[in-house]
Amino acid sequence: MLKKVIALALLVGVGLFAVGQIRSALRSPTEKLLWRVQTMVDDFNEGHVRHLMVGFGEDYRDESSGALKPEVHQVLAGLVLSQRDPEANRFALSAGWVEPFDPQLSEDEERATADVHLRITHTSRGNSRVWWEAKAKVEFAYVSGQWQLLRSRSVNHRDRQ
Repeated sequence: MLKKVIALALLVGVGLFAVGQIRSALRSPTEKLLWRVQTMVDDFNEGHVRHLMVGFGEDYRDESSGALKPEVHQVLAGLVLSQRDPEANRFALSAGWVEPFDPQLSEDEERATADVHLRITHTSRGNSRVWWEAKAKVEFAYVSGQWQLLRSRSVNHRDRQ
């Protein structure tokens, strides 16, 4: 009986995985990009820097500061370590959309650009304050079946609180 239950659970798990893969394959390029960007925001909010960095292309460059992918990774890792809410024992920064992410895809649907506007809030000991109204122009490319952030520019780095 236990073997049948395990086999059934395994079969259901494989079926759910297959359905998820099929749904993902059938998404439009815009839906895939929206999913990628929202996943990156969610990973930031959870303080999962490694997961967040998966969305950055190997040749990523922030043209406003000159930072490359490894430098962005270091800054984000430092933020996760330094910006902690001691009461909740978790990352104290969270990002949310001020304006919806609205990418403009190229004709071949392999590149996309967008203006982003996020509000990053710092919450510690139950008090919240706006830490940064982050604005930027970003460029994505569809590489090996995944959307990747290639460039950011016009980032208002100096407006952080």
